[in-house]
Amino acid sequence: MKNELVERFMSLFRGNDRSFGRFFHDGHMETIKDEEITIGVFEQHLIGETGVGVVPIMDNSTCYFGAIDVDAHGDLPDIDLEELEKKVRENDLPLTVCRSKSGGAHLYLFGAEPLKAPLVRTALSKWAELLGYNGCEVFPKQNVLLKNDDNSMQLGNWINLCYFDAENKEQLRYSIEGGKKVPLEYFLDLAESRKMTGPVLVERSDVDHKGAPPCIQKMISNGVADGHRNLALYNLVVYLKQAYPETWKDKAFDLNSKIFDLPLLHAEAKKVVSSASRRDYRYKCKEEPCKSRCNSQICITRKFGITPDENNEMALGKPPGFDNLRKITTEPVKWLMAVDGQDIVLATTELMDYRRVRESVADRLTRLIAPMKNEQWQGILHPLMQQATIIDAPDEASIPGIVRAKLNSFIRKADLKSDGKDTKDREILHSGAPVVQIRKDKDQEDRVVYFRGQDFVDFLKKNRSEELKGSNLWMAVRAAGVNHCKLRVGSTSIRVWYVPISDDNLIELEGVEIKDEF
Repeated sequence: MKNELVERFMSLFRGNDRSFGRFFHDGHMETIKDEEITIGVFEQHLIGETGVGVVPIMDNSTCYFGAIDVDAHGDLPDIDLEELEKKVRENDLPLTVCRSKSGGAHLYLFGAEPLKAPLVRTALSKWAELLGYNGCEVFPKQNVLLKNDDNSMQLGNWINLCYFDAENKEQLRYSIEGGKKVPLEYFLDLAESRKMTGPVLVERSDVDHKGAPPCIQKMISNGVADGHRNLALYNLVVYLKQAYPETWKDKAFDLNSKIFDLPLLHAEAKKVVSSASRRDYRYKCKEEPCKSRCNSQICITRKFGITPDENNEMALGKPPGFDNLRKITTEPVKWLMAVDGQDIVLATTELMDYRRVRESVADRLTRLIAPMKNEQWQGILHPLMQQATIIDAPDEASIPGIVRAKLNSFIRKADLKSDGKDTKDREILHSGAPVVQIRKDKDQEDRVVYFRGQDFVDFLKKNRSEELKGSNLWMAVRAAGVNHCKLRVGSTSIRVWYVPISDDNLIELEGVEIKDEF
């Protein structure tokens, strides 16, 4: 027997090293305790000297293989292996069918890693029922090995292995594939190709958890270390609430008893379940035990996985630090806010909307930050507002102040000393310049400067102040006390703006009330 084949066979049937079974040609069987199961023991089995039985369950409640034991003892007829193997393939089960010593069948499941014994037993029991053998034995026979009264660990049940006397053409414990008996090496190839990881086994065996995130499946299949039990249960509750809206609490307590070697005490588990059941709680993907088990690209495809937005948020990392909010009392108000120590300038409408904040950070800091719901942003913004520093800005720093300064420069193109009585002077307006005229309003006559709004806009553009445009410009002009009307120039009427001139030829740009029709 080639040593390589023996090693591969031994690796497939790795089991508990505290005991194993031996059986002999005369039908005698015995349990061997506290004796290492060596490669020589497996070789004796494969060459037909002495058979071996292996205990699948380890002391830590995991196993590398399991089996459905379909009996054919006593007067029962031998199992129709071809028909059974056909059912296995039709149902796409990861099982390898072998004839047992008694003429029944062992349907083996192999793990690519240590699999939780309760998970293996659950999967094999479901598949046995699917194949029409509900209630038959499955190995491992225990979910956990308990301690005896003397504090020693129980011994598990062992199962006789296949391919006893493997090279004998008449050997009876062969595997069948495609309706045909296959040699040992072919069996090893098949078995190795069908090895299951815990999460895949969860998905294949338990339809209840097919829509779960990969990290949740791994927790259920492989368990969680003591140090992460609270967060594990927290994330399980987030999943269970979505998957089982009616029974999620019962399932949470059930999983607490199954996936932890030492379950949380009921009071502590109840506290975790309660805290995670609040509205809109999300998976803690960036914290253990999720972090090391995460596969976000698969998770977003799962029914109860993260959303694409949450995936993008994870890729971008946590939102930056926002602090040192300062309010600058310009008109309109501007805000300075530090984003990870770098200042950005925001209008109030931008500050109140997190999407606009993200756009501003991208524009001004060339940085893409993680999204968040605007409700979350309001929670961050509220304490920033309470602690904001107020910075008084000089008048010339505000838009109205700038407009007043620019308007003063523009209006001084007119002859402010003119008495304004010659209406022919209005023709100057067509050339784009302002003009002084007398304006009659009821019984009152005032000297004013008339100008066309578009001419003032053009003046701003020439003076590189074109950012003062649209609503910002007209609101600022209005606040400066400028009014508007129609003015006859020659034979036509045109729309003009006007501002009063004081007796000492000063332009009055402040405190003028704007009429409603403006």
